[in-house]
Amino acid sequence: MKANFALSLSFDCITLLERVDGGWCERGSVSLDTDQLEQDMAKLWEKSERDIDDVSNVKIVLPNEQIKYLALPGVTDQSDDAIEAFIRQELEGTTPYPVADLRFDWCVNNHKVYVAAVALETLEEAESFAIAYRFTPLGHVAIAPDGAFDGEVHFGSFRGLSPLDRDDEQIIIVPAPPEPVAE
Repeated sequence: MKANFALSLSFDCITLLERVDGGWCERGSVSLDTDQLEQDMAKLWEKSERDIDDVSNVKIVLPNEQIKYLALPGVTDQSDDAIEAFIRQELEGTTPYPVADLRFDWCVNNHKVYVAAVALETLEEAESFAIAYRFTPLGHVAIAPDGAFDGEVHFGSFRGLSPLDRDDEQIIIVPAPPEPVAE
């Protein structure tokens, strides 16, 4: 399933994005520097629900500060199983979490394996946050920094049973299309 909406999480704000021609546009955001987060999230939900047919199913965009990115040379000609074993070995000790408590995605480009890893705890917290505010998380993605990954970083869901299909390209924020003019 392709998500038409994304809930982008950062340490500053929560932003609801909608898929449009050419990328994704902002439908609204809520600052985390507020003492009325619940009310502001409820307003975002109500505005979105009023304007959009089905905004509830979202992919969650994780902040890059929560993700470990690696570029590993030398194993691109191996089988997927061998590459994944090598990734696990290389991730050991690079985060505060044991490798068993991480979820990672990887791709091969320019004779390197690009890896994005996140703690399962982060996936669980992000899903719980979305659910608390009436969104249905389909899975987790990230917008990798330039040169850190090829395409969309796709972590699936916390429970690993994500119905979310990977997009070929990562999220690109574009201006919102003009509102239709009433006649």
